[in-house]
Amino acid sequence: MKPRLVVQLIVVSAISMFVCLMPQNILFAAGECKGDIARYCQGAEGPKQEMECLKMNKERLSPPCKRHIVQVLRAVIEAHQDCEPEIYMFCPGVQPGGGRVMKCLKAHKNELSPACKAGIMDMLMSR
Repeated sequence: MKPRLVVQLIVVSAISMFVCLMPQNILFAAGECKGDIARYCQGAEGPKQEMECLKMNKERLSPPCKRHIVQVLRAVIEAHQDCEPEIYMFCPGVQPGGGRVMKCLKAHKNELSPACKAGIMDMLMSR
């Protein structure tokens, strides 16, 4: 498989996962993707529409934006792994997307392990 195709597949996967996993109030796209959003997504209202727009324009995204998306995706995956026991314990019926899992974890913030708290902080800092 060509390296460029692999990068494109990673970007598409990353954007798709963000739409499902990221809380709606986290504007990850600020910073490295801000220019891409201004250029391609002027009519988007809110993070979910911005993510959908970036997904539709994946071929045109700047390299810094693509790298940022992959970086944030890694942080989301790591936070999910760090919090997996807590998600199963406190949020078993919560459907991912729209920030529902994060809201559930926040409701149990005093009961979270240090690893889970650190994973969430790393994810928030990567945006």
